[in-house]
Amino acid sequence: MAKLPLYAAGIAATFAILLIAAAAEDAALLKQAQGIFQPLPKDMATAEFPITRERVELGRSLFFDPRLTIDANMSCSSCHQPAFYGTDALPKPMGVRQRPHPRHVPTNLNAGKSFVIHWRGDRTNLEDQVFQALTSPITSGQPDEKVVTRPPRTTLANNGWAVHRA
Repeated sequence: MAKLPLYAAGIAATFAILLIAAAAEDAALLKQAQGIFQPLPKDMATAEFPITRERVELGRSLFFDPRLTIDANMSCSSCHQPAFYGTDALPKPMGVRQRPHPRHVPTNLNAGKSFVIHWRGDRTNLEDQVFQALTSPITSGQPDEKVVTRPPRTTLANNGWAVHRA
């Protein structure tokens, strides 16, 4: 029993040494990452797609609007849930009409600056990815791409909801 404090001190010293070594390793890893990665920009605007209040309001309303899917029961936010950092935390999601998706949901956080968009890397930009998702039989179920490619005839009104112009 007399050796118990000695053992405890030895264990405490071992943990202290391990913690110091781990902190030094973490600092080295952070320095290496800072040399490779740059800070994210203030926003994801491009010359072609600037950030405007109207675009933000339209994007927000469309992202949470289930009416874009064939059965009006899912929105983008059904799979890209803000509470799960833009994913759904499932191995494989269910699309419209309970159709299983072949791949899990990637995060949409900072997607505007991704150098590869979509799992296959076959999207030209974020807008192309959105179009492809809206015309996918699994994701939205829209059978006719004219549903999502009509000429713009809407304007923002009523707190950001799109309404048809006469």
